[in-house]
Amino acid sequence: MALLRLAFRFAFRNRLRSLITALGVATSLVAFLLLRTLVANWYSVKEATAKNERFMIRNALTTTSFLYTPQANKIRALPGVSEVSWMVWFGAYYKDARNSFEQRAVEAESYIRLYPEFSPPADQLKDWLSDPRGAIAGDQLVKKYGWTIGDNITLTGTYYPGEWPMTLRGIYPATPGIDRAKLLFHWKYFNDTLPAGNHVHRIIAKLDAAGVAGDIDALFANSWSPTLTESERAQEQRWASWSTAIVTGINVASGLILVILVLVLGNSMAMATREATREYAAMRAIGYKTRQIVGLVLVQGFLVAALGIALGLALAPTALRASTKLLEDQVGGVWALELYPTETVITALMALAISMLASSVPAWHSGKLTIVDALRRVA
Repeated sequence: MALLRLAFRFAFRNRLRSLITALGVATSLVAFLLLRTLVANWYSVKEATAKNERFMIRNALTTTSFLYTPQANKIRALPGVSEVSWMVWFGAYYKDARNSFEQRAVEAESYIRLYPEFSPPADQLKDWLSDPRGAIAGDQLVKKYGWTIGDNITLTGTYYPGEWPMTLRGIYPATPGIDRAKLLFHWKYFNDTLPAGNHVHRIIAKLDAAGVAGDIDALFANSWSPTLTESERAQEQRWASWSTAIVTGINVASGLILVILVLVLGNSMAMATREATREYAAMRAIGYKTRQIVGLVLVQGFLVAALGIALGLALAPTALRASTKLLEDQVGGVWALELYPTETVITALMALAISMLASSVPAWHSGKLTIVDALRRVA
């Protein structure tokens, strides 16, 4: 206990340096945690919601080429196909060009049967299905713009120009793993407004067996609109693989932050142990063992690191909110970043382990000094 009190006094003898070091640890931890949170929220494959029985069908020529609803009707007639729907990615913004988010024009009834996780409460679902200009949205989107059920929402189209008025009829629940900042409206409303319609970006089918996917592609192999069919989970994994370079860059940046953490704490502990050299020599002279001196330095590093980690964890939610707002202001969209408890705990433990590693070198040097050499050294 006496050794712990002594370590505390040594650790905070130079309070300004200890505080600056703790702030350095806190800054490194927050930066590392923000980067890891970005990866966990944005680039992770959503295995929980991506289903193997749901298949995405696109034009085989390019990812942006259209398919057409008559093709969906032919797919529905194939053996082994239990449900078919379709959707269009609709590019628009709300009031200001920076207020962009994902909107989909969907064939509502079949889409909800395929994606029950997007289904609002029963009364809201009924209102949506009965309103040709109705829409449903996720809770994060509703919270950001202050919408309530029954509000009139007008989107300004970009790829599909013009004003698109609609009414919010439902809010789909906050199911873990799904995008809670999406707006869905009726494909028929979209289709009836266009001069040449019946086109879609994706046809979605629920298949009884994976082999049916080959039957779908064979059906349109020699048509003017050939198809490529793959499971939803495979598509999620492919999208994730395209992000490999970005994820690698983030991981490299994370690694550099850890190096900075080692340098900050290691340099501070080296200065602190140099200043205390004579005290360590006196302790050795009155009977303290080498392992006790080493332990004393390690405990000093632990105390400063623990203070920095505590500050970092306290500042992380505020930093995340500020980063989210910055991303939304500069990039647009809804960046609903959340701190995952597991990621936070692992980051804190990693920061503590690296801090102890940084303290081990000054501790080792302090422990191997002889009493005579230590007394001769000028602090």
